[in-house]
Amino acid sequence: MITPESALNPEQRRVLAGLLDRRGGRIPGPYRFTLHCPEITELMHPFGELLRLRSSFPLRVSEMAIVSFFVWRANRGEASFLYWAASGVMQGMGWGLFALTLAKPSAVLAHSLSESLIFAGHVSGYLALAIFTLRRIGRLQSNTLAVLIAAFAVLDFACRLQNVPAWDGVVALSHAILALLMMAMLLREGRPGTYGIVYTANSVILIIVAVTLTKVYDVFFGETGAAEITAQADVNTAVVLGATMAMIVMTVALSLLEFSRKAKRLNELAGQDPLTDTINRRAWRTVIESECARAKRRNAPFSVMMIDIDHFKKVNDKYGHSAGDGVLTSSARVIAAQLRAMDTLCRYGGEEFVVLLVDADGQAAARIAERIRASIAESMVDWEAVTFAVTCSVGVAEFDPETDTPVSLVARADKAMYCAKSLGRNRVVASSDFDAEVTRPFQ
Repeated sequence: MITPESALNPEQRRVLAGLLDRRGGRIPGPYRFTLHCPEITELMHPFGELLRLRSSFPLRVSEMAIVSFFVWRANRGEASFLYWAASGVMQGMGWGLFALTLAKPSAVLAHSLSESLIFAGHVSGYLALAIFTLRRIGRLQSNTLAVLIAAFAVLDFACRLQNVPAWDGVVALSHAILALLMMAMLLREGRPGTYGIVYTANSVILIIVAVTLTKVYDVFFGETGAAEITAQADVNTAVVLGATMAMIVMTVALSLLEFSRKAKRLNELAGQDPLTDTINRRAWRTVIESECARAKRRNAPFSVMMIDIDHFKKVNDKYGHSAGDGVLTSSARVIAAQLRAMDTLCRYGGEEFVVLLVDADGQAAARIAERIRASIAESMVDWEAVTFAVTCSVGVAEFDPETDTPVSLVARADKAMYCAKSLGRNRVVASSDFDAEVTRPFQ
C-alpha cells in the first residue's frame, strides 16, 4: 500500500518535491534514484539520510584535495602530483556544487557545471597517472584532453537544457572508461614490491566501474515513472561514497609508488660510483657473493679481472686531479665497450677497476683482458688543450669452487695484476701463470 502525499510531513514533501521534476518522476542531475519499496513513508527516510550523507561528501573530497596538494608539495619535481592535486580540487568543487543543487531541478547551469567539474577532475586524474607511469606525455595528447573537457561541458549543458534522458548514461559510461584507462596505467607500475599497492588500487577502481556500469544499465534499460518512485538510493550512495574512497586509495597508492621509486633510486645511487657511473665497492660485494653461490650451485665457470691504470699518480701530478678524473671516466667507457651485457664493471677504488665475467673460464677471460688492455693503450685522453695516452695492467683469476671465496678470488686477481706491474706494466697476467707468491707493494 502506498501512503498518499497528504500523509507526508512538510519535510518529506519538500525533499520529494526537490527530487522529482516535471518529466514523469525523473530526478535531475547526474544520478537518478530507484528505490523499490511499497510504502512512501519508509522510502522518505533513505532520501533524508542520503541528503545528509551527501553534505559530508564534498568535505571529504576537499580534504583529499588538501592531502593531494601537500603530497605534491613534497614531490614538487613530479608534474603528476600537481595534476593529481588539481583532480582532487575539481572533484571536491564538483561534488560540493552537486550537493547544493540536488534539490533544485531548475538549476540546469549549476548541475551542468558540477558534472563538468567532476569529469574534468577524472580527466586530470588520468593525466596524472599517464605522466606518473610514462614519465612524460605528448603535447598532442594533453591538448586533446583539454578539448575533450571543453566539448563535454558544452554537450552536458545542451543535453540538460533539452532534458535528454540518455545523457546521464553517456556521462556514467565516460566515467567508467576513464576509470578503466586508469587501471591500465597502474598495471604498468606492477613489479616486485608494488604488486600489492597496484592490485589494491585497481580493486577499488574496479568496484567503482561495476557500480557505474550499473547506472549505465539503469539509464538505458531501466524503467522510471511518476506513479511509482523508482530510484536506486543505495546505488547512488555507493557511487558517491566510492568516489571518495577511490580518491583516498589512489592518493595513498600514488604516494606509496613514488616512495617505492625513490627508495629504489636511493639504493641504486648508494651502489653507484658518481664519477664513472659504474657500480661501487659496496654493490660489488653483493654481485660477487651472488655469482659465487650461483657458480657453486650450477658448476658454471666465471672469472674476475683486476685493472689498474699505470702511473696514475703522475697524471694527477702533471695535469691535475681533474685530468685524472677524465682518465678514469674515459677508461671506464673503454672497458665497458669491450664487455658483454651480462658482465659487471666496478670501480674498486682509486684508479682500480674490477670486472666480473660470467660464464668465462680463465682463457676466455684472458682474451677479453687483452682486448681491454689494447683498447686503453690505443685510446687518447683529451683534456683541455692536452692529449695524452695511458696504459693499464690487468690481472685475471678464474673461480675455483673448491677453494675460492669472494675475498680470495679478488685477492688472486689483485696479486696477478701486481705481477703484471712488476713485469713492466701494460700487460695481462693470469693467476694460473705464476706459482710464486707476489706481494702487493706499498704505495
